[in-house]
Order: sequence, then structure tokens, then C-alpha cells
Amino acid sequence: MQTQPFFSTPARDLRPREQPILQALHRYYCLTSRQICRLLYSRGSLTYIQATLKALVDQRYVQRIWIPKRGPFGSSPAVYMLARRGLNHLRNLGMTLERRHHPAEQDCLSYLFLSHTMS
Repeated sequence: MQTQPFFSTPARDLRPREQPILQALHRYYCLTSRQICRLLYSRGSLTYIQATLKALVDQRYVQRIWIPKRGPFGSSPAVYMLARRGLNHLRNLGMTLERRHHPAEQDCLSYLFLSHTMS
């Protein structure tokens, strides 16, 4: 079985309802799926948001990292940030991207930074 290289994932055109998610991630830097749901959609849309975020992660518009757990029980919450393709998409829409953003650095964010940012 042959696997595709990391950089060969084809980009697809975003649907109009996905662009506000990218814009929110640009504005707030990192968000959980629950925060995106509260910000942009109705209360019952969490499953839809999670499926949409998974599609955006699979297409490399959004990067997902997991907040490290403090204890041995429970699952790690996922935090979403813009990936390079998402930044380029917003730039192509004419948005000004002022803040420094390097998606490659997001994997090494500490628990304290992420928990502070998410609170």
C-alpha cells in the first residue's frame, strides 16, 4: 500500500460556511470546537462543527493539537489553530495578517500556555 507524502494533500475550495471558522481562528489564535460552536453557531451544532473541523484538518487548512492532560483520567481536549494553507487562503481573500504566525511551532506549546490561552 502506497501512502501519499505529507505535502501532496490536494487543496479544495472552501465552502462559504467554513470561512468564518478560519477567520475566528485568525482572530483568536486558538480555539476549541466548543468555543467555535458558541461563537458562530447554535448550541446544537457541536457535532457539525467537529466534523467540519476534522475536514479542515484533513485538508491542512487547520492544525489540531491536544492539550496535555494533568491527571491520568479523561481525554485530552483538542485545540485548533490555523495551518499554513489556512493562512494563505485568508491572505488570498484580502485579509491583512499582521501577527507573526508559524504553524510549525504550534506542536511544542506547553500545557501552561495552552490552558492560560483557553481560559
